[in-house]
Amino acid sequence: MNRKGISAIEALHETFQLLDVYNPVRHVQAGLVMRQLPALPRLAMREAIVNGMTHRNWQSHDSTLVEHIGGTLRVTSPGGFVGGVNETNIISHPSRSRNASLAHLFSLLGIAEREGIGVDRMVREMLRLGYSAPIFSQLDAAAAVRTTLIGDVPDKIWMEFLDAIEPATAGKDLNQLIILDALARKGWVELSEAAAAIQLPRQEAELAIHSLAAASFRGERIIQPVKGAPAGSEPVWCLGTAVRKYLERGWLERESARHLPDRTETALSYARYRGRISSTELGSIMGVQPSNLSATLKHLAAQGDLAPSNESGRGQGFHYLAVEPRP
Repeated sequence: MNRKGISAIEALHETFQLLDVYNPVRHVQAGLVMRQLPALPRLAMREAIVNGMTHRNWQSHDSTLVEHIGGTLRVTSPGGFVGGVNETNIISHPSRSRNASLAHLFSLLGIAEREGIGVDRMVREMLRLGYSAPIFSQLDAAAAVRTTLIGDVPDKIWMEFLDAIEPATAGKDLNQLIILDALARKGWVELSEAAAAIQLPRQEAELAIHSLAAASFRGERIIQPVKGAPAGSEPVWCLGTAVRKYLERGWLERESARHLPDRTETALSYARYRGRISSTELGSIMGVQPSNLSATLKHLAAQGDLAPSNESGRGQGFHYLAVEPRP
């Protein structure tokens, strides 16, 4: 839509109407109830577009471009990030609007949330449905900022998992939700990675992790420390065994494209990032006995991805070293 002679508020209203028309509805069954959910959450789409209008460079003659194709929405607005905001801190950085008066007006009119809430809402809405977090990127040497939302079919298994967490706040708190999403995509996460993911200091990542460690799913722990990690090394956490099995089985039964990394993928990612891995560590992450994983580690060593820590290949403290550790 590119019509002249209408106000920004009228343009937003017409855009929202078009989004509702062309946002496919997906049917997701939860127990005996069939829920109708849009391919992309309406609140996330709304915030992406309002942010694109509010924070754009109004001195530019370029339009705020909204591209909506199936389950993907891209909003590209003129002007780069402002006020110290960038891709690595946009979730946690205090909001800095290029157009403070416009942002205030939109807030008074109920078009936009109060400052600093829009990005949080986008991330939370996407992660709650099992989608990846929104992608925020600066294009063409600060000439434009793009927000991309990618969805399709809401993840029923993931949604039911979040709804079953006790206390319920653990599945809704943004920091805890981001860390859970990282764990479900990778299988494990270091404290430093968790801090980077929530874009906050280590102390706040520790608080979020400890809150998750105190939460439960069907009476079992949601997350746990990885066993066998050397004393004094960076703290590392993985999904609880019950959660891992629930997600693996649910995604497999529904023939979902989503899956947890298998033991080979997990061993390689862990060893390359941490510099080492033992059967105890891998067993803790995978939720199986360490003795069942010796063949996997030996195979990776045989093909040159890992190297044994000693020539005998056994003994207390035996582990494997990454041949190509993280730079």
